[in-house]
Amino acid sequence: MARGMWNRFWRWYERHYALNVALASGLFVLQLVHLYWLAANPIATRLTGESLFDPAGAVQYAILFVDYTEIPALMAVSLVYVNELRAGFSWRPLLFLAFLNSQWLHIFWITDQYVSNELAGRAAVSSCR
Repeated sequence: MARGMWNRFWRWYERHYALNVALASGLFVLQLVHLYWLAANPIATRLTGESLFDPAGAVQYAILFVDYTEIPALMAVSLVYVNELRAGFSWRPLLFLAFLNSQWLHIFWITDQYVSNELAGRAAVSSCR
């Protein structure tokens, strides 16, 4: 029964391949917003003691929303590479899949520390100096 569900899923996925890749790409491109914030706020603050971008209000909430699209982005892009592997083994999609999914370490380590500090009322990022 489970095998039949997987087969139906992959048939649907391949029928709508362009839509699935477009959705995965869109979610992945959204991560550029998150990466800019990450570099300009927590990382810059940690390195220099000053934030280069400290959003508030609606912009802050938009960035939080984009941050939470990282999980669906990882899953959607992973499906692209898993589908390539289903067609036949190749090192390229396997390596891309491994590198892509190494981001789970970032999600559970850095995000957890940042959110914990923020909720505890401590500085979300402290400078090195």
